[in-house]
Amino acid sequence: MQRILDLRAHKERQWEMKLGKITGECLTIENEITHRREEISRVRTKPGVAVDQAYRAAVEQYITRLLIEIEELTVKLEQKQKERQKVQEKFLEASRDRKILDSLKEKREQQYRREQNREDMKILDDLAGAQAVRKMAEG
Repeated sequence: MQRILDLRAHKERQWEMKLGKITGECLTIENEITHRREEISRVRTKPGVAVDQAYRAAVEQYITRLLIEIEELTVKLEQKQKERQKVQEKFLEASRDRKILDSLKEKREQQYRREQNREDMKILDDLAGAQAVRKMAEG
């Protein structure tokens, strides 16, 4: 049973690593979105030549590009979060399977200890009984 438990624990660790990886990817995308939003705010508040039409047009094009990137990253993030949800379900399933076996192993160990204690008690009772018989025989 220990081998099966080890295999299930290994499977659980694999899913945990996959979950960690995809969670990291989600956080990276979220950081990219945040960075682009901050960049938009920075560009909008940056003092520039207010009269220069070319500069304003360039800034607006840059902001438009950043907004498009934010939309694309948001779609990508939604896909990754769906994928993360599936991986999390697999991880929880693997974890549950391992915990069930762990629980079964623990119950068997407890049962073994109880049986061993009973056997020890029988031996002690036999020894005590034998000692009492010897004393009666001597006396």
